[in-house]
Amino acid sequence: MESVVNFRLEDSLEHHTIFPNGFYDATFFVIMNGAKWDGLSDQDKAAIEGIIGETLSAKWGENFDVQNPAATEKLSAAGHDIVEASPELIAAVDTIYDTMVADWLESAKTAGVTDPQAMLDFYNDTYGP
Repeated sequence: MESVVNFRLEDSLEHHTIFPNGFYDATFFVIMNGAKWDGLSDQDKAAIEGIIGETLSAKWGENFDVQNPAATEKLSAAGHDIVEASPELIAAVDTIYDTMVADWLESAKTAGVTDPQAMLDFYNDTYGP
């Protein structure tokens, strides 16, 4: 729900379906030009390293945890239609997801990934709540 508000889409998107564990996720990166990084002082590098990684990830998640209910409240107060996904819709999405993952596993093997299932298992074991 926070994305609807953060991307200022509340005038365009008025109908929302909530999935129990969310519908999407995203990966964010902190990237810097190597030469610029090398030009930073050790103090600046330490300051940056002290706030990225798990620290930044946790803080980002805390922000979502605050923004999401606030956005839901705002959209609900504005009269938006907010419903829970039906079991049938969840099952249909799960089927599509399973097909996409199976396709990715095959594509990863073709691309030379030695054990894409182990990679996926590691991701699932370490990502999320």
